[in-house]
Amino acid sequence: MCPACGRKDFPLPNVRRALDPIETGALKARYKSAYAASRDQGTTRLLAALLKTASGSKAVKAMGIATLHVNLLNKDLIKSFYRRGSRINTQDPHSLSRETSDTWANPGYHHLLVQAALSANELGCRWYGSCHLVFRSESIASRASVFWENPRTLFAKVSSNDALSAPPGHRATWENRSRLAIAKLHDRIQADTRCESFSALFIEPRIDPTSDFIEVQIYGDVAISAVEKITICKETMDDTDLESIDVVVRKLAGLKIESQVIDAYP
Repeated sequence: MCPACGRKDFPLPNVRRALDPIETGALKARYKSAYAASRDQGTTRLLAALLKTASGSKAVKAMGIATLHVNLLNKDLIKSFYRRGSRINTQDPHSLSRETSDTWANPGYHHLLVQAALSANELGCRWYGSCHLVFRSESIASRASVFWENPRTLFAKVSSNDALSAPPGHRATWENRSRLAIAKLHDRIQADTRCESFSALFIEPRIDPTSDFIEVQIYGDVAISAVEKITICKETMDDTDLESIDVVVRKLAGLKIESQVIDAYP
């Protein structure tokens, strides 16, 4: 499989799981229920606007600038948490439950998934870093699926029911990401909701390990050439990170990757 274009002649495990009739049937029911609730609440126009936003949403991976710099210097592939050789922080309860919940959501291949967040404003989950990498949709479409939320969060909600795997209706193919977004986010829309606030529905705008988002799960390593744009936010950077920005921006220019530096999050 090409890490730049992601082409594959048959569905990969995560996509195959999302295409399972039980999964698609459960998601279809959730989607229909969302529209029924919207009609009752008089928010169908807003829901249609949300659907349009979701259809154009992007997969965005956040990381620290030091990690990004190493990737650029070595022209490394963007790898999954597990393939990078990252260690679980045994002092952090959120980290400790990570592999258990990832295995529960995607048994047999969780370690091969590069995780990102579904974004309506080209910014990712701030907890994971100040550099936000926007993946080209055409480079990931055939190997990406979307999951309701961080698997750790869903696992905590349903594990008490002795569920052996994630319940159906919580995942979709990349092509159907808008349906999953509607199913999840419809009840957060009120009659006075403004379209400009939609991005905060997709990714909770706070720096916390429990921040809510729709997770994008990409099978296999991703080449840096599959990144179309990177936004670097200075807001939470220390002096060392700030000093790295100019070097990183120059390297991105050399790779013909669009970059943007912002002082603070919108």
